[in-house]
Amino acid sequence: MTGSNPFLLEKSKHFERSLKKLRKSYKAKSQQQQFITLVSNCLKELMSNPYPPQARPEPLPRGLQLSEDWQFYKLVLIIY
Repeated sequence: MTGSNPFLLEKSKHFERSLKKLRKSYKAKSQQQQFITLVSNCLKELMSNPYPPQARPEPLPRGLQLSEDWQFYKLVLIIY
């Protein structure tokens, strides 16, 4: 549809569990907050530019198929 956002981001239980585990790997509260901010900023950027420079095309896992006009990308994040 013209003018509509082609991507929909929804929270999932799996994402929430993974995010919580990763956040706990940072001991200091300030580091945990920085991590959450980084993830939040990355999601916002993906909404406006779904193919950022740090993304690269990846083959689909075995058994999965996409239509011809779709591609599967892997996002690379480097956290210092």
